[in-house]
Amino acid sequence: MTRKVNAATLAHIKASEGLRLNAYPDPGSRNGDPWTIGYGSTAGVRKGDTITEAESERRLVIDLTHAENAVARLVKVPLNDNQFGALASFVFNIGSEAFKNSTLLRKLNAGDYAAVPSELARWNKNDGAVMAGLTKRRAAEAALWRAPVSTVPNDDIPHHPVPPNVPVIDLPDPPEGGKFPAWLWVIAVLALLAIVGLFARF
Repeated sequence: MTRKVNAATLAHIKASEGLRLNAYPDPGSRNGDPWTIGYGSTAGVRKGDTITEAESERRLVIDLTHAENAVARLVKVPLNDNQFGALASFVFNIGSEAFKNSTLLRKLNAGDYAAVPSELARWNKNDGAVMAGLTKRRAAEAALWRAPVSTVPNDDIPHHPVPPNVPVIDLPDPPEGGKFPAWLWVIAVLALLAIVGLFARF
């Protein structure tokens, strides 16, 4: 099954691309090619084309699948979800062939994870000109690359809510090794005897 990007990556890609329902020319290209529509989709797009939001979402899934497959196929070292997402966003933008021949991929596959943010930053030009939008996008991808992956609760474990009006008592963790000191056991036994003695009076 194809590995998919996480929600943080999808939100980043949508924000970076923006949603355009009318075809527009590549802002960094001298001749306007390729024409783009939806969330940065270029396949078969021509001047004058229009699209619906639903079709934009469908195109995004298809285009993103190509990027996800390329990262899964070309990267030979383990990646967490944010690292995978950052690279998928990168490939979504520059194409799989450019990624395949990049110094970034070569360094990463050699185990140099720390080199990725600086290598991403180098890809901020279009037709030789530095683009502010690409500089911002590469910085966001680098931030995503560095971001720790949040721990997701195990949904298989049932969670029982505390009934209303019932105080919640935070008990201290036991000492290392899970054993309580002897004096604490003495107090517990004395308290138990006191409770037994109290009930014996009735």
